[in-house]
Amino acid sequence: MPGAAGTFRSGKNGRIIFNGTNLFLRNGNVRESGQDLPTLNFEAWTSAYGSTGNGGGRLFDQGLIGSETAEFNCDGNWNAAQNPFDTPFPGIYTRDDGPRQDIYLNRNDNTFYLFYTTRILGAEVGVPVDNLVSFRYNGKNQGPYLRPAGSV
Repeated sequence: MPGAAGTFRSGKNGRIIFNGTNLFLRNGNVRESGQDLPTLNFEAWTSAYGSTGNGGGRLFDQGLIGSETAEFNCDGNWNAAQNPFDTPFPGIYTRDDGPRQDIYLNRNDNTFYLFYTTRILGAEVGVPVDNLVSFRYNGKNQGPYLRPAGSV
């Protein structure tokens, strides 16, 4: 529905494909960040915004982005159709050689984050007596990744 700030979309069309297996996603998010490499020097000072006398002017922060990181958190319901003897389905355990992972913002228009390899930093399986068996994991990129492109 078009609104004052654009067209909104529901998160109900999100999806995670982990090593070629579609996971039954309940929630997923990606947080990108960059390493701040300060390049502050005397050339960052300007007198354009203040007095030109002694001590006047302003000094503005500046820098470059070093390494880029994308952290992700995903959780969902365990798929009972999977082989119960898989090493935690389908390879979700603490590891630094995690397989390809696609985190879809919306599968209808094919917009997703693509992680070629990942680091799984934490994994959890929930087995409540009165609810569905669930999974939850978090991690980071292991090398390059691609941001969503298209009609986002």
